[in-house]
Amino acid sequence: LLTRFHLARASWVYNNTGTDAVEELDSVVFYANQVSPLSLQPLFANIFVNEGPSDAEAIFELDFNNLDQNALAVSFDLSTPGQKFLARQDLVTAFAARTGDTRRSATLAPTGRALVKYFRVQNNDDNVEIIRGAEVILNRAEAIARRDFILGNPTVSSVVIDGYRTIDARALNVPLASITYAPNSNAQALQDLLLQRRLEFVMEGHRWTDLRRNNRMDEGDVP
Repeated sequence: LLTRFHLARASWVYNNTGTDAVEELDSVVFYANQVSPLSLQPLFANIFVNEGPSDAEAIFELDFNNLDQNALAVSFDLSTPGQKFLARQDLVTAFAARTGDTRRSATLAPTGRALVKYFRVQNNDDNVEIIRGAEVILNRAEAIARRDFILGNPTVSSVVIDGYRTIDARALNVPLASITYAPNSNAQALQDLLLQRRLEFVMEGHRWTDLRRNNRMDEGDVP
């Protein structure tokens, strides 16, 4: 949770005080490194199928059951009455541009804009991931890329690259791929990480703060 806090605070410090916010970004890295080991579910879809102790990726998870329910699944299921949440068309387009991304089938219906990440309509007992390993990995990568961008470091850190490709490899269900950035590409790395966050955390409560933190609230359909 402290990695999330200091990442958001770094943005506030940078935008409101004019200082470089490096100390806040270093705090993100420090607290991310305290979470050891950082585990990921081998398959993305299993995050939402294997709940409770069987979810190796969960750091903080809200547990629901048939006596303590939520309305997430019925808010997605178009076959039930009531108000529904649908994906934006640009999210559908972003997934379509990613051949082989397994997060699509675990997030969206095969056609249209319907969402399927939460699906336990019968008992309304989908657990809710508050903090999971993927977020900590991406928080740390973003903090380092942002720090190096602020400091004018021309090299994209290996930690940034490894964070991106770890999440990307799981999404594509392929071995880790080699990624190379040209000099002075930390700004591009930040955009790549933002796109990963968008596809990784659909309906997990991150998108608004991701856009706010990156000063992207007024740009319309952004990655």
